[in-house]
Amino acid sequence: MPIYRRKKWRPKEYFLEVYNKIPAGESAIAKLRKLKIGFNEKILHKEALKLISEADNNLAPTKIMLKKIKEHGFDIESVTTKEDALNLLKEIKKKDTIIREAERTLLRRLDDQPLFEEQLHQLEELKNKIVKILPAWKPKEFQATTSDLSDLEAYIELLQEALEQALIWDEVSFIKYPFLEMKYTKDGSLDEVEYKLSFPRNIVPKDGLIAFQGMVFKSYIKAESEEFSRLPLLKKAFPTAIIEKVG
Repeated sequence: MPIYRRKKWRPKEYFLEVYNKIPAGESAIAKLRKLKIGFNEKILHKEALKLISEADNNLAPTKIMLKKIKEHGFDIESVTTKEDALNLLKEIKKKDTIIREAERTLLRRLDDQPLFEEQLHQLEELKNKIVKILPAWKPKEFQATTSDLSDLEAYIELLQEALEQALIWDEVSFIKYPFLEMKYTKDGSLDEVEYKLSFPRNIVPKDGLIAFQGMVFKSYIKAESEEFSRLPLLKKAFPTAIIEKVG
């Protein structure tokens, strides 16, 4: 048996053009006559389908349709056609989907509640540490019935990282070690710039230290990473300190 190969694929527009020229078939003609719809004998298939759909939508809704609509608490007196019923049933289905999803979410959160309570306790412990450097700080609010456990866990992880970055800086580190500022070069690589700090009477002001730690914490939370400049924070927290670039 010879194998015939199509030399060239037909474009989509070709098939659309062919479809638009197909005459109505016997079943479509029979349906038009059954619905007592007047039509031209040369009617096309797509035209016949449109007339049938319009006529069908204008028919009275079925008993099953009306029963389902009534079960959902809707007034059926205003539902006079199949089109009215279909539109209303689509809206009912959409609402049912939303309700089922909300129920599944609630059940999942109830299952997670013991873990959720544990995480809330951890958040409270973190808050007690954070307010030592930011007295007015308050965490986001999370509710077991409305919040996702994963969101709470991610938030706690971010707070832990930010607090760790803030508390790296203490009196000893400022006196004993150089201050390193991380900067990104034009080619995107990370470069360290070293600074030497000098304080009056070689004493790190306690209020300045707490202010700097608080600013580092807030900057980390805002950036959600270490990619922020600490030098402007340093200058703001210690206005009397002498900051000299090394090298």
